[in-house]
Amino acid sequence: MPQSYLLFVMGSLGLLALVVVGALRTAQLLRHWRPDRNLLLLPAENLLRGVLVLCAIGLGLLSGLPPERLGWRSLDLVGDILWGVGIGGFLAVVIYLGTQWAVRRWGDHLYDAFIVRNITPRSASEWPLLLGALLLAVTTEELLFRSLLLGGLSPPLPFWPLAFVLAICFGVVHLPQGRLAVAVTTLAGLLFAWLFLTRRSLWASLVAHYVANGLQLWISYRQQQETSIAMGEDGPCK
Repeated sequence: MPQSYLLFVMGSLGLLALVVVGALRTAQLLRHWRPDRNLLLLPAENLLRGVLVLCAIGLGLLSGLPPERLGWRSLDLVGDILWGVGIGGFLAVVIYLGTQWAVRRWGDHLYDAFIVRNITPRSASEWPLLLGALLLAVTTEELLFRSLLLGGLSPPLPFWPLAFVLAICFGVVHLPQGRLAVAVTTLAGLLFAWLFLTRRSLWASLVAHYVANGLQLWISYRQQQETSIAMGEDGPCK
């Protein structure tokens, strides 16, 4: 095994450990701390994501693997984008309906909506910055979970057992949103892995991930607007 590839593997696993530990610590922190600003727009968080993206790109170059293996080169970019939009839209609808059903069936203790509420735009003017920050967050996760770890480690490791393990790690990263979010994002991780394998491109899974998250934020934004309007209309009557 070339030394550069060994360093790539060690660096990628190190990034994975950093992201998972960071998510677990964030889950603990949010039990006691309630930030007064949008979590996606925290400067320190975005700086860290930017550093992680640069590290991921550097590790990919260090690996010596062809860009196709990492999913960096698309043979059908338009097709990848269309697949991503379709799968992302489908996933957003399934997550919304599935979450609503699960909360009605088992109660809201399975899902902490605090994270979603606090990454949802508070006004229309916040959308451009938020969509940029969301793209950075999604790019960070897709480079790590799909490109470096899934594309870079299979082979020599078998694809689907590796994809299953990485999907669990992907779910754990979303632990701050509750146990239901862990289950949902684990399944989403498997879907993104399937898309990465089918299209042989990171672009398809990245677009799907971005569209799914963006639509979730839009649904949350609309719900908050409707709640605010209802409270405004009801307020004078009380």
